[in-house]
Amino acid sequence: MKRYASLQAAAVFLFSYIGSVICLHSVGREYSIIFLSVVVFLIFYLRSRRLGLLHYFGATCAALIFYAINFYYFKNLDVLVGPDEIRFNDGFYNYIYSPFEYVAWAVGSIVDSKIVFSSSYPVLGVILYPLFSVSGPYDPQLMVLFNLSLLLAVVCFGLSSGYRWSVLLVLLSPQILYHANIYAKDVLSLALCCFAVYLFYRKNIFLFMAVLVLATALRPYSGVVVFIYICVLNGYSKILLYAAFFSLAFVMLFSGAAGVVNSILISQYLIVSPNPFSFKVGLEGYSYLYIEAWILLVAYTVVSFFTLVSRAVREKYLMMVSGLVIYASVMALIGSYSSDFYGLEYKAGSLSGNIVRKKIMMMPYVYVFLGVILLDIFRRISLKFIARSNFRGYGRK
Repeated sequence: MKRYASLQAAAVFLFSYIGSVICLHSVGREYSIIFLSVVVFLIFYLRSRRLGLLHYFGATCAALIFYAINFYYFKNLDVLVGPDEIRFNDGFYNYIYSPFEYVAWAVGSIVDSKIVFSSSYPVLGVILYPLFSVSGPYDPQLMVLFNLSLLLAVVCFGLSSGYRWSVLLVLLSPQILYHANIYAKDVLSLALCCFAVYLFYRKNIFLFMAVLVLATALRPYSGVVVFIYICVLNGYSKILLYAAFFSLAFVMLFSGAAGVVNSILISQYLIVSPNPFSFKVGLEGYSYLYIEAWILLVAYTVVSFFTLVSRAVREKYLMMVSGLVIYASVMALIGSYSSDFYGLEYKAGSLSGNIVRKKIMMMPYVYVFLGVILLDIFRRISLKFIARSNFRGYGRK
């Protein structure tokens, strides 16, 4: 990773957040979306300026897609869409009433719960409420602007790893943008994991451990995500494969055959979800998610087909699936524990809560792998086509 990636990401985040907050308080959230769309255009274009007009058009399309999705959510999705979102929002008023007492309570709660078992409410409060308190008049929309600005910073980290166009697709994912447009912790969890991976590569062990602890307090299984990302960036395909088998064995030991079956099902559901064959009218803001699910289904089908005929594609495919199986095994164990805790039967087909939300941690992983594999397939087909054309034209005047 590039040495100054953290400074670039911090600069992008501050510029995006401050600019969008100014727009929110002065002219409204729709203009904040326009401002952030311009930032998306600049990120796309500045990363591809050598190709001139073609990439100018591509950057414009990306900015328009980003704007269209976020504007749709602005009009059709309530920021406080569920009980968790309402509780996160209500926590700010407790903080602003007595900041020092709130921070003391939050830190004490995190320490007493031994971090891993900590509630995400005090963790999110300690991180975000001080920032929101100095962002002008409080508005729950600040969380949306924070999430979107943080996504731009995450993409900057990803670009420093070399996966350019695949990482940029994260900014156009309706599923990621859906969870960025509600008062939730998912985007922050993803960002902390990405920052931890960056610090690991910079060999800043102290900060790496500090960020990892914070990420674990927010999502107990964040360490698993960091492990998967580090293995991928280092090309440790065998370690991922062995870890996947070990994870399934661990699930078999504690959750039985049903847990193994659910791990396999969840690993596929992490790619294609919500179910594209069961479109449900009435789910708030879910229309774009079904469209994305169909696109990912087609992409995954193409990749799976070429896995059967190409060894190079097969190696990348196995690496992708190994990481997904590891994460899915964690989800299966959580589902098994929850079923036992509430006295419910755990059987094949019992998924672990809202996988559509929990898969956000692995969405950049999915997009990078599908993008890299599809690009590799396209290059191989193009080379074969060119070679065949040259062969047919050989010796002609």
